Amino acid sequence: MEKRQTRVRLWPGMIFALIGLNFCVVGLTIYASGRRASSHAVEPDYDRKALNWNQAARQIAHNKDLGWSLELTEVGRDSLSVSLMDRDGRPIRKAQVSLEAFHHAHAGNRIYADLRDLDGRYSASLAVNRPGLWEFQFTVKHQGQTFTSSATRILTEAGS
Repeated sequence: MEKRQTRVRLWPGMIFALIGLNFCVVGLTIYASGRRASSHAVEPDYDRKALNWNQAARQIAHNKDLGWSLELTEVGRDSLSVSLMDRDGRPIRKAQVSLEAFHHAHAGNRIYADLRDLDGRYSASLAVNRPGLWEFQFTVKHQGQTFTSSATRILTEAGS
């Protein structure tokens, strides 16, 4: 008869042990998800961008109508420059050019910069210090117009 009572008391203890193990696993999961790894990233404001998809489509059509072109001319170890042309191939001067750049393997580490106008060429000092696939997203504001452009480059050496 004593054997049965021992078995009966063992089951409640096992249930509490499993519940405790579950708490440990959940706590570890919450801790791990709270740590920010730069290789794990979500597109910033993706939900807002999805809701405003029609606006993004209109911006793409507006870019085509403007006929402007932005070319990434140089990516150095600590600098970047672009040329900005109108539809006739003339440089656009005195525009506000901003940049968001990130390495695809470390998309959580984004670089933001405002480019300086150097007579139709725009440049900025920034650290493109990792070889691999980079995304460069530009926003240009000039005379009440907004133009967007992006470029993807594979850099074989840091900043080349």
